[in-house]
Amino acid sequence: MGSPMLNRRALYPSDHVAWSWLALTCLICWVGLRRVIGQPINGDAAWFLHVSQLVLDGAELYVDVIEINPPLIIWLSMPAVVLERLSGLSHATTFPAMVALAAAVSLVSCFRLSAGSLHASYRGAFAAGVALVLFVLPWAHWGQREHLMMILCMPHLVEAAGRLRGAPRRAPLALGIAAGLGYALKPHFVLAFLAAELVVFSRTRKVWSVAIYTGVMGCVYIMAVLVVTPAYLPSALMLRPLYARFDSRSFSELVVVRPMLVPAAISMGFALLRGDGRELRIVLSGATAAWILAFTIQGKGWTYQLLPG
Repeated sequence: MGSPMLNRRALYPSDHVAWSWLALTCLICWVGLRRVIGQPINGDAAWFLHVSQLVLDGAELYVDVIEINPPLIIWLSMPAVVLERLSGLSHATTFPAMVALAAAVSLVSCFRLSAGSLHASYRGAFAAGVALVLFVLPWAHWGQREHLMMILCMPHLVEAAGRLRGAPRRAPLALGIAAGLGYALKPHFVLAFLAAELVVFSRTRKVWSVAIYTGVMGCVYIMAVLVVTPAYLPSALMLRPLYARFDSRSFSELVVVRPMLVPAAISMGFALLRGDGRELRIVLSGATAAWILAFTIQGKGWTYQLLPG
């Protein structure tokens, strides 16, 4: 009789800690949602919703509406507009709520996939960290392309760490489609995808199916752009010189004086630590380095682009 009691007592602290991390994760999500649901939407997201409304009402994108960004963000904004019209709710409610739903799915996916690269005792803390990144850090930029990209792409990075550790593949098609859509929102951030997959390839010498699905998704999107919005490329080529000069920054302005790069550099340093979860730290650090490179390539001083780091 003594042994089962001892086993229950040995298990209780672990269960207690797990429930504590779950409660903290839910609290973080609630705090994040309190700041965005029903509040004014940031300028970029509001503009994309407005353009989506115009396109749904019959306007031709890049002909009747001037826009420099590829059409994916407009297409992804349309469901919120449709839901607003069907429900009668304001876009200040429907759009943040839909983004929150996607973030919740991403969070749960990251937690489940972390079993491939983390010991059970660390997964709760990791979930709380992901909740902080997806629900709290993007407060002022909720629904921006960088935020949506994090939501769509983080599960792929966690799964890549599992592959690096030798864990079985999980949902490669779904992860590939999500990652393909995420990186297509800001094509230069595909460097993060390449960094993660190169790290895995350097250890396994395999090109995994999730990477192939991501590439196929990217090709499908490019074809969709050419077919559905043929005016995009001529418009982008015409406006690109103006956009390149707008708010352009030097390398020193972008990198040296950006305080947001400090936590990114610290996170990259964690890759040097040994112990459980090292594969996850390596993959995330590689992606962070790639995000910083992508940030400097774009040459803009908009610090929200560093959110993924």
